[in-house]
Order: sequence, then C-alpha cells, then structure tokens
Amino acid sequence: DLLADSSLNEQQTKYVNSIVEDIDEMEEMVEELLYYAKMERPETELRTESLELNSLLLDLKDKWQQETPLPITVKDTDCKEAQIKTD
Repeated sequence: DLLADSSLNEQQTKYVNSIVEDIDEMEEMVEELLYYAKMERPETELRTESLELNSLLLDLKDKWQQETPLPITVKDTDCKEAQIKTD
C-alpha cells in the first residue's frame, strides 16, 4: 500500500503489481497447506452445514463477473430447494 501511494513510473508500477499478485498467490498456497495439514490430524472433526446451492451459484457468478469483462450466465437457477453439505 505504501508503494502504491507513492509516485512510481510505469515500470515500477508493473513490478509492484507483480509483487502484490505473487504475495496473494503465496498466501493462498499457505492457507491451502494449513488446511491440508489440519485435515491430516486424526482428531480433526468436520463441521458440516447446509448451504443453498442457488445462492452459492449467484454469489460466485457476481464475484467472478467482477474479475472479467466477459459475460457470465448461470442457467437454470431454479434450484431453490437444492442444498449441499459443506465444511
């Protein structure tokens, strides 16, 4: 954030953006590794909850739509009764 607020030339801005993207990717990898390590522990108990599939699909569509200029269409979203168990 500090670098982004300072006046940088185009090349420096590209480097900063690349670094930020790399950091985000590494954070995701660390989170995944911690998740897998947690799952391998014998005392780990999964807590499941019901999730309405229709809401999940529409939320994901909205999230992904912000990341791309391409149109995203969810067909047959009339699955209000459909639920999934998730952890």
